[in-house]
Order: sequence, then structure tokens, then C-alpha cells
Amino acid sequence: MKTTISMLLCLTVLLAACKKNHVNKPQPSISGTWELRATKGGNIVPATYAAGNGHLITFADTSYTYYSSGSLVTHGGFLQHIDNNGNETFTFNSGNFTNELGMFQSDTLKLKPFNPEIATSYYVKKQ
Repeated sequence: MKTTISMLLCLTVLLAACKKNHVNKPQPSISGTWELRATKGGNIVPATYAAGNGHLITFADTSYTYYSSGSLVTHGGFLQHIDNNGNETFTFNSGNFTNELGMFQSDTLKLKPFNPEIATSYYVKKQ
């Protein structure tokens, strides 16, 4: 009987020690400043942009501002949601980008116009 209890106690300790630690990955956040790095698709020749090119979008809470060459071009609001595939997406509800769908993962932001003739823009999150 003592052997059975000892074995059960050892088994319990062993199973408790082997419990996996669940580490919560930080959720990607759209908040911050993003810089244009490429445009592709639509009726344009693909282009790449070097760091420091001055095309910036800054997101905070539910608003954004867009700068080109250091000058404010537009600002407005956006709505963040998850699409049917589980991707983090957002739509602009005011300003110049109202006809675009935004998607982001980690440090990459993609602005895809609803009109397929217009290029998709790719941004990288600034550190």
C-alpha cells in the first residue's frame, strides 16, 4: 500500500513538473509610425523606397495621420477588425484612404485599394 501511494505521489509530482508553460505572444499593434517601402500591382511599374523616404503613416487609437516629405497630407479615422481568415485588418473611415483595406502582421503593413488598377502599398514599422 505504501508503495502504491509513493508511486502515485511521484507520478503526480512528475506530471506537475512537466506542465507546459504557456507564453503569451504579444499581439501585433498597428499603433506607431509606418514608412512606405514598396508599391506593387495595379497599372504601375513596381517601386521600392529606401528608409527615410518621408512617406509615413502614424496610427494612434482610432486615428491616423499621413505625411509625405515631412508635410501633413491627410488624417482621419480607421476601424480595426479581424477578417474571415483570422488576419488583423482595418478600414479607413475618413481621409484620403477610404477606398483601401489595410492588413498588418508583425512589422509589415499592406494597403490594398479596392480598385485593382491602383497599386498596393507596403509599409514597415519604424522602431
